[in-house]
Amino acid sequence: VTGRRDEPLAVEALGLGVVSYVIEDQGKINLALIPSILRSMLERAGQMRKRIEIERTLRETEARLNEAQRIAGFGSWDRDLQTNEIWWSDEVYRIFGVTRKLRRLSLEDFLSFIHPVVRERFAKIRKRAIEEGGEFDVTLRILQQTGSERVGRFNGVVTRDSSGEPRRLSGTVQDLT
Repeated sequence: VTGRRDEPLAVEALGLGVVSYVIEDQGKINLALIPSILRSMLERAGQMRKRIEIERTLRETEARLNEAQRIAGFGSWDRDLQTNEIWWSDEVYRIFGVTRKLRRLSLEDFLSFIHPVVRERFAKIRKRAIEEGGEFDVTLRILQQTGSERVGRFNGVVTRDSSGEPRRLSGTVQDLT
C-alpha cells in the first residue's frame, strides 16, 4: 500500500492486515524499499500457507481420532483441577447419552451420570488418586438422562505440576454395555 503522508490511512491499513506501507515523498516512492517489502510479504504468505496446512492436518487427525473412538466405544476426558472445567470427547457424550453442550461441563454434571449406587465409591477413588497420586481403573454403572443404564470402565491419571500439586485428571471411559 502506498500513500502521500497520510498517517491515519497508514494506521487504518495496518490495522486491517496490511504488512507494509510506503509513503510517497513529493510524488516519489523510494524504490529501494520494494525488495524488503516483497520479501516480507512472501514470508507472511509462506507462514499463512503453513498455518493453513497445520490446521487442515489437525482437523484430519481429530476426525480420525473421533472415528477410532466411536468404533472402539472408547472416549477420552480431561478435568482441570484448578477450574474444575471438564472436557469430553464426542464418544464420551455418546456413551453418556447426551448431546454436546455449548457450555463447559462441571464436575456436578459429570457426577450426575454416575449411578447413585456407586457415586460415593467413585468419589473416594477419585479423591484418593488426586491426593495420593497415581492412577485408577474402575468399572461403574452409568445412568443416562433417558434413564437407560450402561456399564463403563473408567481409567484416570493425575498430572502434577513442578511443585507436586495436582493440576489435571485425565482418562478414558470404555462402554462395556
